[in-house]
Amino acid sequence: YIRKCLVIIAKGLHPIPSRTRKLSPSAPMVLCLKIWKSRTLPGFKKYKKNLKKQTLFLSHFKDLRTVLIRSSIIFFVIFISLFPFSNEIYQFFANPLSNQLSLVNGSLISTKLTATFVAPFKITLFVALIISLPLIFSQIWKFVGPGLYKKEKGFILSASIFSFGLFVISLVFVYLVLFPNIFRFFIVTAPGNV
Repeated sequence: YIRKCLVIIAKGLHPIPSRTRKLSPSAPMVLCLKIWKSRTLPGFKKYKKNLKKQTLFLSHFKDLRTVLIRSSIIFFVIFISLFPFSNEIYQFFANPLSNQLSLVNGSLISTKLTATFVAPFKITLFVALIISLPLIFSQIWKFVGPGLYKKEKGFILSASIFSFGLFVISLVFVYLVLFPNIFRFFIVTAPGNV
């Protein structure tokens, strides 16, 4: 009972609810009231400190859950807004291959019934992820940032911006330089009857 009383007091509540204060308290309630008035019971401060640590730990989980939910919402909103344009996005990414195939009078074919839906769907999913990455990182930063020192914040922020910039540059390089050359190589080295 004393433990329950300590929890009530540590939370800042009065040990006896207002509707039962008029009644004569029992012996444990009297003890609880004495603890409430004095707050000098041995171990009370330590117990209150541990309770605050537990509350702080649980609040971090709540913050993490909020960050994950917001990040998921951001991703799905961007994906849903891009989905009507999935065929155009697919055509944009298929252009380097189509251009190389047109040089040898070739064309793209679908080997599965669902491929005409799944391929644009997957590409749109990846494009939505790439577009939403800065917003997702900002949500993660809101969770992680307050726990870092100033130097760590500066280092991580500059490294994140620099790495995302390099990621975008590499995407452009792959699309403009690497894709056409790779596709040309595979088309040229293919046997004549394929």
